[in-house]
Amino acid sequence: MVEKISTEHVDVVGVTSVGDKLFVLLSRDRYQLCVYSAVDEDHYRPLRHVHLPGLRKHEYNDLVSCARRRCLYISDWNGRSIHRLQLVSGATGIWSVAGLPCGLSMTADRSLLATCHEPNKLVEVCADSGRCLREIALQPDPTESCRPWHAVRLTGGQFAVCHGLPHTGDHRVCVLDVDGRLQFRYLGVYLKR
Repeated sequence: MVEKISTEHVDVVGVTSVGDKLFVLLSRDRYQLCVYSAVDEDHYRPLRHVHLPGLRKHEYNDLVSCARRRCLYISDWNGRSIHRLQLVSGATGIWSVAGLPCGLSMTADRSLLATCHEPNKLVEVCADSGRCLREIALQPDPTESCRPWHAVRLTGGQFAVCHGLPHTGDHRVCVLDVDGRLQFRYLGVYLKR
């Protein structure tokens, strides 16, 4: 069954779920986190809106959750940071990142992986404290000007990284080893609507 959720004609910049709740990060004059019921019989009805801290100073890019910690993590491009929202207590935290964080993902060992450009790198942080565990510089490719947008750590320890620039045909997915060296690259095709 497919359900359509209205977002009032604004862009969705992130989506995740924890338990029976669906969290949708919207881009608008004010950034809002919309919370929906994720239970089929409730037909994904809206439950509430959460206004995020620092609304006009920040640009939120992505959203990821950790069900075990019952936390949401939101990347903040302009603030060069990651916001942490504890769902049970409502406590918030902001962690600085040395770079412009865009994409976020959780690793199998429950650390947080931020994809940054300027400089192009991956930053792995402790999902409890925000302490930087490691940074992996992405090797430049002189033939392409793609920027990394999102990455996931694969079960073998490698990374799959999505690169691209909006409104161009320059898109790709790369598989990198644990040190950030290119192992495989797939060049995508940009489809215009």
